[in-house]
Amino acid sequence: MSEHITHIAVFEDTTRFINQMNVSKDFQLAVKKAPDAGLISSGARGNHLFAIPIIEEAKSRKDNLSEDDFKKLAAAIGWLSHRAIDLQVKPNYLKSAEIKNPHFSTYEHQIYCDAVTFDEVYDSGSRPSISSNVAFSKATLEKDMQSHPGTKLLYQPLLEEILCRQTQHEMLAIRAFNRTSASIDDWLDDFPENYQKLSENLEVYIEAYQNPDPEKTKRYIKDWNFYNEKDELIQFVRDIQLSGKTKIDLDKAVKLAEEQSHYAQGLSRSYRFISAANEFYNDKIDKNEVYDRVEIFNESHRI
Repeated sequence: MSEHITHIAVFEDTTRFINQMNVSKDFQLAVKKAPDAGLISSGARGNHLFAIPIIEEAKSRKDNLSEDDFKKLAAAIGWLSHRAIDLQVKPNYLKSAEIKNPHFSTYEHQIYCDAVTFDEVYDSGSRPSISSNVAFSKATLEKDMQSHPGTKLLYQPLLEEILCRQTQHEMLAIRAFNRTSASIDDWLDDFPENYQKLSENLEVYIEAYQNPDPEKTKRYIKDWNFYNEKDELIQFVRDIQLSGKTKIDLDKAVKLAEEQSHYAQGLSRSYRFISAANEFYNDKIDKNEVYDRVEIFNESHRI
């Protein structure tokens, strides 16, 4: 899926139930102390590979964890929550090969899901992130962020283009193959294997949020059952988000979520992944079992 709003939201919702789980205080402290580490990793690709090794390293000195250790633990939790929602939605998105009507697309399906997440989880930007460094607002998915006060001081369309190019340049500069390629020809040969898309078409995001097509909303969201505010686990995390308390039983909600909306199933999977990671951290299961339970089956990924 697109590496943006839904991944971040699932991590933030994971932090909302992690304090209600029977897990190590170190896990709870990690997401409290270092939410940004978790947020960054929740939007990063492939880094779930490092989650279990990081937890293994932290448990070797759990009686004397440093601030960096807490940041790494938060990152590991972010990666696991990312994997949880990925495994839920990616296999179930509309498949390009199966789409007969060019009016629909897999890419747009993902973006419509993000637009719904922005509305349901963040109430169109009016609900804050768990991090003070994340500035959601109504302007986030507006054309040229028109309602943002900063647009009166800067020409936003040009600034956006400059920042996108700068980000791409910086990301390219830190890639390892830049330093190991012997010539420009080697660099060009290596580039396709290392390429990742570093930008999105914000116009599609804005259109999906501001002017959603009713037919697409029906197929991408309602018929697909992406998000249902009545699902107990979703109600649980919204209650915590809005009031800090809930009467809903977490374990029952997690179980029910296994047959509910995709978003609820992603949260349920995240709960199970965190539970498995916690058991590994507390030496209740071995490394092979935790890899199985967080659904990392490829031997080359079991570091």
